[in-house]
Amino acid sequence: MYRSDRRVSTDCQISRKNIEALLRTYIQKTYHEAFADTSEGEECTLEIIQAAVDNMIASNNTIFRETVSNIPEKQKVPPYTIAKDGEAERITSAIFIKCHNLASASSVQSASKKLLEKDIITEINKVFSVTDKLFAMWINKIYG
Repeated sequence: MYRSDRRVSTDCQISRKNIEALLRTYIQKTYHEAFADTSEGEECTLEIIQAAVDNMIASNNTIFRETVSNIPEKQKVPPYTIAKDGEAERITSAIFIKCHNLASASSVQSASKKLLEKDIITEINKVFSVTDKLFAMWINKIYG
């Protein structure tokens, strides 16, 4: 696990699997943006890469706000909790519901079904994630 010290009040972790998934998903666009912002002969640093990701998130802000505004209130909680976790398993389990202060298993199940239909979340081998990784990062930035 990798620890992030970006947040002072909590000890965040991210698995190697999640890092690899993120890199595969947006690596080409991220590198294109980052290299465009790197002067000739200079090194493309992690700060430049992070700035490129932040710019990509910011440039999609309106689209992401529109997406959220089109999700009914009762369906907003699952993608927020899934985005926060990166990936989630057993989202209707008592432990998951208690840990994230969710209403009930049936409400999570109903919401997740609708969100899957709208392609807001994805389920692969009973593991849920927010389909658009930039959207997940935006959710964490805005609602995190």
